[in-house]
Amino acid sequence: EDDRVLVAQFFGPKSNVLLVESGTIEDAFKQTRELAGTPYKWTEEDIIFDFPQFRQALEENPSALVSTILRKSFPVLGATVVREVLFRADVAVSASASQFGDEARTALEQVVRSVIADLQRPHARVYEKDEEPELFSIIPLRHAAALQEKEFENVHESVRYFLARRRAVSQVSDRTSALTATIRQRVEKAKRTESAISEEAAESARADAYERTGSVLMANLSLMQKGDRTVAIDGEKIALDPKLSPVHNAQRYFERAKRSRLAGQAAAARLESLRGEIALGERLLSSLELVTTNEEVKQFML
Repeated sequence: EDDRVLVAQFFGPKSNVLLVESGTIEDAFKQTRELAGTPYKWTEEDIIFDFPQFRQALEENPSALVSTILRKSFPVLGATVVREVLFRADVAVSASASQFGDEARTALEQVVRSVIADLQRPHARVYEKDEEPELFSIIPLRHAAALQEKEFENVHESVRYFLARRRAVSQVSDRTSALTATIRQRVEKAKRTESAISEEAAESARADAYERTGSVLMANLSLMQKGDRTVAIDGEKIALDPKLSPVHNAQRYFERAKRSRLAGQAAAARLESLRGEIALGERLLSSLELVTTNEEVKQFML
């Protein structure tokens, strides 16, 4: 009834609800302090659904999650709609691109086109569990069939209802942010450890050189005596421990070779474990991007 406008940004990582008056943001559902008082610019941008780019991304990233590629290829869809696409296409959230053949990809693209068509006919609805709003959508969500659907005549009514109820419960974003920070911290630590152990693994490459040097010394014991710091054999200068006898100097190199091989084997095993931990952490972070309800947070933590 006045000049104020309620702007609902439904899709993408920066989804929000803004209260705008005369081109200035008065209030916001998220980031209120940062946005209040700042100008709001109206934009009209074409949304492009680039299916060839999506196919190329699937081919170039076989280990990536299909859900991650979908979000990057079609960022306007957002986490909830991507979850709906996967559900309608009967694709697991944990499915990777390498599991996708041409038939499965074609079926998934057909579902994406169907969802895009649904988005052209928006009808606001809120999905609840025990009277707690879990999801807001402008298309039917088949993956939310277990929740109670409440339809609204217009978007403004649904947004007001959703916000009034949602502010009374704990925010999923707070919980997912904490989980994301913890997982990302562990992944970064594992990566640093991986880098350090990679240097230890390189030590095994020196084992053959140490063993060869020990053999050379054993074959030329007459050229050395206790107290020598170096010996030159066939033009190669070899460092010695003056406190050791010629035989013990040779044995020292054999022992170095043995330690290097053992260290290399231990490092290789540790590296395999770390890389598995890093891969798991990155997959968890990708899966966490699709978590949008308290129930999904609980399931994620099981």
